Amino acid sequence: MSLRSLRSRRGFTLIELLVVIAIIAILIGLLLPAVQKVRSAAARMQSTNNVKQIALSVHSYHDAMSSVPPLADVVAAGKNYASGYYFLLPYLEQSPLYTMGQTNGGVWEGSPNNAGTVKLKMFISPRDPSNPIDVWKESNGGTWGISNYGMNHAIFGVPCSGNTVSKMTLVGITDGTSNTVGFAEQYGKCGLGEPDATSGASPNNYFHKLWAYRTPWRWERGPYFDTRLMSSGMQGTSQGDYSACTPITTSTAAVPQNVPTPAACNPYFVQAMDAAGCVVGMMDGSVRTVPSSVSPTTWVRALWPKDGLVLGDW
Repeated sequence: MSLRSLRSRRGFTLIELLVVIAIIAILIGLLLPAVQKVRSAAARMQSTNNVKQIALSVHSYHDAMSSVPPLADVVAAGKNYASGYYFLLPYLEQSPLYTMGQTNGGVWEGSPNNAGTVKLKMFISPRDPSNPIDVWKESNGGTWGISNYGMNHAIFGVPCSGNTVSKMTLVGITDGTSNTVGFAEQYGKCGLGEPDATSGASPNNYFHKLWAYRTPWRWERGPYFDTRLMSSGMQGTSQGDYSACTPITTSTAAVPQNVPTPAACNPYFVQAMDAAGCVVGMMDGSVRTVPSSVSPTTWVRALWPKDGLVLGDW
C-alpha cells in the first residue's frame, strides 16, 4: 500500500465526526440529570445537617437556661436586641461571635465589629434559589447577614400577644417534641415591599431574612415564620382571648410554598426550595423534608406545640 494511501485513511470524515459529536451530546444529556440529582442531594444533606445542629443547640440552651431561647430579646444590659439565633451561638461553636455581640457596640449598631453582619454558613441553605445579597444594609447603618431558617413563633415567642420571649420548656410541648416543628427553610430574599431602599430600590425592593434581626423592628425581616398568620379556621378570630391562636379539629395551615419566585414569596410562611419539599427541624432534634402536598390539617397540628390534636401520618 502506498504512503499516499496510508495518509488518506488517517482523518475522520465529516459524517464520522458528526456521529461522534452526536454521541458525546447524548452522553452529556444523560449525565446532566444525574449530576444535578447528586448536587441536589448534597445540598439537601447540608441543609439537613444545618437544621439538625440548630435544633440540637436548643436542647443545650435548654439544659443551661431551663427554657428555649427567645424569638428575640435584649442582648445584655445597656445593649440592644437580637434574634434567638444570637442566643444559640455559644451552643453552635460560635462563642467568639456571641462575645462580640456583648461588647464592641453590640449586634447591629453600625460598628465594624457588628456581630449581626457576619454571614454564617450554618444559617445558609445551599438549596435557596432566591439569590439573596450576602449582607443587607439599612439606612440607619445596621448591617445584617442572611438567614435561610425560620424559628416557629409558637415555640420561641407568644403569638397573639406580640411577645417574643416564651420561656417555654421542652416538657411544656405537650404534643411531643417529635411531633412539633421548631425550624423550617425560608428563602433569603422573600417578597416585595421593603421600604428601606439602602440595599435595593423598587422594583428590587425585596425583603431579606436576617439571622440576628430582632423581629418586631420589621416582622418581614425576622428569622421566623408566623404560626398565627399561617393558620386558618381557628377557635376564633380574637388575639385578646387567644382564640385566634387555638387550633381546633378543622383548622388548617398554609403549607410550604412550592418553589415560589422571590416576588411571590411570603416572608411569614415557609418555602419548599425544590420539588421534594421544605427541610424542617422537629423539636426533638430530628429533621425531615415536608412536601407542599402535606395535608394542611396535619401541618397546622405540627406547628402548634400544645393543641392536643392527633398529628397522624405524614
